[in-house]
Formats: sequence, C-alpha cells, structure tokens
Amino acid sequence: MKLTPEGWVFLVVLGFITVGAVLRNVNLLVVLAGMMYAPLLLNWRIGIRWLKSFQASRRMPKRLHANEVANVQWTCENKRAGMAAWNLVINDRITRLTDIQQTMKSVELDPGTRTERWWTRWFGEILQRLNRRKSNLDRSEVKLGLVRVDAGRSTVQSYRVFFARRGKYLLGPAALSTTFPFGLIVSRIHFPQTESIYVGPEIGILHPTWERRVQSIASGSDTVKRRRALEEDEFYALRPWRSGDSKKNIHWRTSAKFGQPIVKQHDQQNNRDFALMLDLHADQEDGGRSRLHAERALSFAATAVMKIGKVVQGQIAIGVCGKTNDLCHSRSHQGVVVEVMKRLAIAQPFEDPQIVEMLLKLVRLVSHGTPIYVISSRPRPTTLDPAQLRTDTGNLHADRVARRLTCVLPLLRWLEVGSREFDSMFTMKQEPGQEAQLQEFSSRWSADARR
Repeated sequence: MKLTPEGWVFLVVLGFITVGAVLRNVNLLVVLAGMMYAPLLLNWRIGIRWLKSFQASRRMPKRLHANEVANVQWTCENKRAGMAAWNLVINDRITRLTDIQQTMKSVELDPGTRTERWWTRWFGEILQRLNRRKSNLDRSEVKLGLVRVDAGRSTVQSYRVFFARRGKYLLGPAALSTTFPFGLIVSRIHFPQTESIYVGPEIGILHPTWERRVQSIASGSDTVKRRRALEEDEFYALRPWRSGDSKKNIHWRTSAKFGQPIVKQHDQQNNRDFALMLDLHADQEDGGRSRLHAERALSFAATAVMKIGKVVQGQIAIGVCGKTNDLCHSRSHQGVVVEVMKRLAIAQPFEDPQIVEMLLKLVRLVSHGTPIYVISSRPRPTTLDPAQLRTDTGNLHADRVARRLTCVLPLLRWLEVGSREFDSMFTMKQEPGQEAQLQEFSSRWSADARR
C-alpha cells in the first residue's frame, strides 16, 4: 500500500489541522481531524478486503511470431456479492530474456513476492530503476484499467503487443491495484507467477517453386509406400465418407459408433520423410550481413515447417545448427511445429557451427534416400569435404566420419540465403497495410499514455 498524490495532499492538510488542534486546543479542529482520519482508514480496509475477493488470469495466443501484433487478454472476476468495484488497474510486465542464468535470477529474486519485507522490496525497486539502463533485459510495463467490475461477475479487458524481435519472453509478475473508494491509498496485491512464451521468427511467403519440390519428394519413385490390400476385407485406415465413395466400403460398426458414414481405405499411402537443416553461420567481418541471412533462414524454416504437414505424412526432422545444436523429429506435425518454434526463437548464429555432427544425426532419423535440404547463410564450406576430414589427425574417428559423410553428400540440397535459387522460393512477408497499422497502433498508444 502507498499514498496517491491526492492522498499526500490530504495527509499534509490533515497534519496542519492536527497540529493546530493540539496547539490551540480548538474542539472543532479536533472533531475535523477525527473526521478526516476516517476516510484514510476506510480506504485502507476496504481496498484490502476488495482485492482479496478478486481473481485475475492472463490469456495469450498459442503461437507468436516476430513483426506481428498479439492480443493479450485479462479476465478479472469479482467473487464478492453485494457491491461492484471501480477503478481497478492491472500492472503487467513483459521482459525479453537474453541469458538463461539471468532469466532464473529474475524469477527467483522478483521484488513482487510476498515473502520479502517492505523495506527490502522498496530498496530493491530503487536499485532496479538505477540499473535499468545497464541491464541487458528489454522490459515493457503495461497498465490496464478496469472501470467497473460487477459483483459476482467477471470483466474481460485486453491490450495489444507488437513483438519486433524473436526470442524468449517472460510475462509477469503482475499486480492488481485499486484506489477504491476514495482514491487516497493505492492497495496492491501481487501475482508472483510468471509465464514463459516463445516468439518465433517472422513468417514469410513460400513460392510454388518450393511447393513443387516438396510434392516431388512426397510422390517420387523412391517414396516409401504401403502395399495394396490383396483381399477386399483388408484395409489400411478408416476415414469419413466422401462424395463418390462406394457403399460397399462403408464400415457399418464404426459408422454406428460415430454417428456418420465411415468408409474403409484401400488405396496406397505415401509416407515420404522430410529433413531440413539450418546452418546459422555468422562472420564477424562482413558487417552483419551473415546475421541478416541467418534471420532469413530462420524465417524460411518457420514458414516451411508450418506448411509441410499438408504434404508430408512421414517422419519430419528439423535440425538447427548454430551456437548450440538442436534437433526435433516426430511424425506428428503439430508436435514438431511447437518444438521447432521454440528452438528457432532462441537460436543464435555462430562463427563455426558443427554442421557435420548435426548432418550425421539427421540422416539417422529419416528413411534411406531422403533428400536433406540445408538452408545456410554462407556458401558450401570446405568442412564437408571427406578428403580434408581424413587429413585431420586430431580426430580419432576421422576415417569413419568421412565414410559416412561420403554416403550423405549425394543427398544434400544446399540452398544459400541471398542466392537466386533461394529468392525464387521464399520472400519476406510485406503486407501493404502493415506500416499504416503500426502507425495507427503507435498513435493510439501515445494518446492512451497522455490520457
């Protein structure tokens, strides 16, 4: 709890009246001072009792990407019956994390927890404001106002956030405050719970050139196919009835269970696998050009993974090779999208990525003969030359790795970011009304801040 500016003025006036009543011994001033103490005490007790009856929860979109506006929704519920509450403010915080150790530290030593004393929290807030410019955390604070919350009901309020960069963000801790009913004292209750969200790379546009390549993989002659059923009673799967299906293929027992016609599927299925690897190479001497290419490679991977589930029905393996090597594989498209977006959000370019190690791991996860697409921010390096790898005397397994690499090289499809071939497959998304939307968003934010 703390006093509002109006509360400080009220307290100064009350102090003058109290001092005058004591020095002059005027009964009317004593009565007036006693009457002025009542609003402070009532504001203090009513604010605490009202806040204890409130519950607030935050709701975020399931999937977030850079250069997009996200809608954050707050739901505040008033469980106290009999009277509505006014003038509630939700204080939310969004922090972009750049270091895992500092992330854990910010969660554990958060000044909003109840276990700390008031002087520790006050001193911690002062140090935090002084060191805010030196911190490597990008922090934004939001104040969301609720005019009225009726008794026994809930109110929904939302605000919009523009994520300019990908990465890992921390939401919270949040606080719910009110100056109800007299506006003299701010009563605040903290929600120390935090939530981590991942903002993936920007989504671009895939051209038909890339789609034709993927479809040729899925329907090529080397595709892993199931054998056709030899008898009419054998089938591979059940699916809903479509216009043109024969009534002889209806599976009546399953149709009765689901309440709709279900037919037996006898045709062949294509289960071609898909493999994609990102080579996030960063050169310190090119003025940041390679890092921009690495960002475009991440955007390409995010766009391709979201749309690959419509064509490929087999194993999907995605490798990210940068400062750390991450590998995701699954036959479930939704599961792959969630895990890959997390890896792409926190991926960092590196001067010497271990692409040979990642390449050999990726080959083991897909079927034999599956092409491996490598999206790189540089031309094909010499480290993929088996002859040079054999001359490396420091590696005890150089010969074995070189033999395995010789079998993998014919399957590589190297795509360099910035080349003509890459530009014919992918471009960054540029909506015609995006700049106007951002200007409108910034103007509304400025107007709300002034108000």
